[in-house]
Order: sequence, then C-alpha cells, then structure tokens
Amino acid sequence: VVTRLLVEPEFENDAARQAFRYALTERIAAIPGVQSAVVSGVVPLGGDALVASFHPAGRTDIPGTRPATLSVGPGYFAALEIPVLVGREFAAAHRAGTPPVAIVNQTFAATYFPGTTVIGERIDIGGEDDAEIVGVVGDSRIDTIGEAPKSVVYYPFAQRPRRLTVLARTTGDPARLVPTVRAVMAAFDARVKADVTTLREAASTELNMRRVGTTMVGAIGVV
Repeated sequence: VVTRLLVEPEFENDAARQAFRYALTERIAAIPGVQSAVVSGVVPLGGDALVASFHPAGRTDIPGTRPATLSVGPGYFAALEIPVLVGREFAAAHRAGTPPVAIVNQTFAATYFPGTTVIGERIDIGGEDDAEIVGVVGDSRIDTIGEAPKSVVYYPFAQRPRRLTVLARTTGDPARLVPTVRAVMAAFDARVKADVTTLREAASTELNMRRVGTTMVGAIGVV
C-alpha cells in the first residue's frame, strides 16, 4: 500500500516534522495485516526519481554523471526485498546533524568504483555534503518496469527529506487494506491530506502504456 502525503500540518522545526512523519509511519505499521511500513521520498516504478550530478569526492577531473537519487528510511530494502550485498542498511541513528552517508546499488559500484570495496568511499552529489558509502544493494527497477539497470544512490530520509511516502508491505491483498489506511490517516490527524493506493495503481501509468502498446502492435500485426 502506497501512502503519499499531499498536505502536512505546519511544524515549528524540522525535528518536529520528522517526529510526526515517523509517528505516522509507526501507526500504519501497527495496522493488522501490515507486515512492515517504511518511509521513502518516491514511489518505486512511479517515474518520479530524481537525478543529480555526481563526482567521487575530490575528483573534479571526472565528468559529472547523473545517477538516480532516492531518500529512504530504515528497513526500506528489507521491505522491498532488495538484497544488501555489502555493508549495512540505514538505521535510525542516520538522522539530521550526523555525518552524511549513502548506499549505492550494484550498477553504481561497478561503474564508478570498479575493483574496489566501495565501502568507505565518499561521493559528492548535486551540491550535497560529501557522503560516505556504507552499503551496496542489488539492482532494482526504479522508474519503469522494463528499464535497464541504472546507477542509483540512496540517502537516509532523515538526512535528505523529501515529500513523504509511506510504503506498507501487507500479508494479503493490499487493495483490501487501502480503506483501513485511509481511516487511520484521518484519525491520526485530520489536517493531513494523502493519496492512498496500491503500488500497482501507483505504477498504472506505465502499465497502461504497455497495454496500449501491446494492443497497437497486435493490431498492426493483424493488418
């Protein structure tokens, strides 16, 4: 189940905003039938991943490239069944005010740091502070179902917050829990406006385009 916040209450500071967001995530995680709930800055396969210029820290001689960048919370990779190949996932300790860290995917590591362990290397992306790589995860589709493997850099959501999206893995049909999540959102704070759907519905634009394309190809074949 995908919950995208459209409107949030006003907060005195960023710390209060982060506390609110994680309390909301915990409330969703406590719903019967929800196996886990994690925060993210984008919807997987939603086509809204960001790209930014990248340099290995201190290596301005290397032309800037543009990997996809995502902000995710602790437990994100486990919830989406993305394997951690080397190093570790993000933890609650990776919050604002602590040393910046990042996790990269397998394609990023093989492309920009071939023949090295990667862990402990530093990267500079999009004007952000240099971040230390603490983990490498398997490749996964970010924007579209049929995309080729691309370089991806993940940041801790608390260090690089974006508009909140809560991804909830369920033990059964996620569509059956959508009304429950909506009710929990309304009870938690009536000021919050959110879009609650399943991941399949959130990625429906590309799926519909693929269906149309398949139909057109079939029609041309018949002609």
